[in-house]
Amino acid sequence: MSFELLGTLNLKNIVRPVEAFVLRSGTSAEPAVSRNPLSFSDVLRPRMSVLVAPIQSLGFALEDAFIVQGIAEDLAADLSQVHGTVVAALGGGPQPMGDLNKLRQAALELELCYVIHGSMRIIRDRVTVNVQLVGAETGVLI
Repeated sequence: MSFELLGTLNLKNIVRPVEAFVLRSGTSAEPAVSRNPLSFSDVLRPRMSVLVAPIQSLGFALEDAFIVQGIAEDLAADLSQVHGTVVAALGGGPQPMGDLNKLRQAALELELCYVIHGSMRIIRDRVTVNVQLVGAETGVLI
């Protein structure tokens, strides 16, 4: 069995072009269906694949939670516009202090390379956003 690159395709309802492949079996010219399909990482693991975790809220009132959620959503949307980047975002609003190891495990299960997590803090009239990029396999801060 082998994968044959079909090239970049522009598909309806998908903003960015996508890479398409066909799985060939033996000498047959028809695409083959594998009983044990290969995972995404067996074919092509993107160099830049990121899990964007919900931003942790530090000091925001409940009625301002939409601001914290919006920052994480904007971050995921902006990253998804970078060519060749795969982005997965965890839903939900502002989160309490999370467990980085659980986020890393989730990224590895999704076959992603990195985790972006952070916090947002408000003190009087000043807002501070702290975001970190962490290697999913190693846990090293990049």
